Amino acid sequence: MRFLGLAAVALWVVSLSGQAPPQLPMAPILDSGASITGALEGWYKNNDGSYSILVGYLNRNGKQTLDIPVGPDNHIDPGGPDQGQPTHFLPADSGAFSPLPFRKTSERSG
Repeated sequence: MRFLGLAAVALWVVSLSGQAPPQLPMAPILDSGASITGALEGWYKNNDGSYSILVGYLNRNGKQTLDIPVGPDNHIDPGGPDQGQPTHFLPADSGAFSPLPFRKTSERSG
C-alpha cells in the first residue's frame, strides 16, 4: 500500500533537515549547529477507515534549543503547512507527534 501520509512525513523531515549541514545518523551529539533528525515511528488504522502515522524527531544539538516556526522550514505537504508538528526543540530532546489522519490513496499492484 502506498500512503499519502508517508510522503508528508518525508517532506517534513526534509524541511527540518535543511536547517543544518548533513550529519551521520549515529554521529555524536554536538553542542550546536547540528540537525533535527526525523523518523517514521509507525502507523495505525483508525475506526473510520483513515490512517494515522507517528513521526519521531531528535534534536541533535546538546546545548542549542531550536525554534522553527511553521512555515517554509517546518511544514507538511500535502495537507497544508500546519499539521500539529512541533516548533520548539529542546537540546538533545526527542519526541513524537501524529499529523492529521489521512486516507489511503492507492493499492500497490504486483
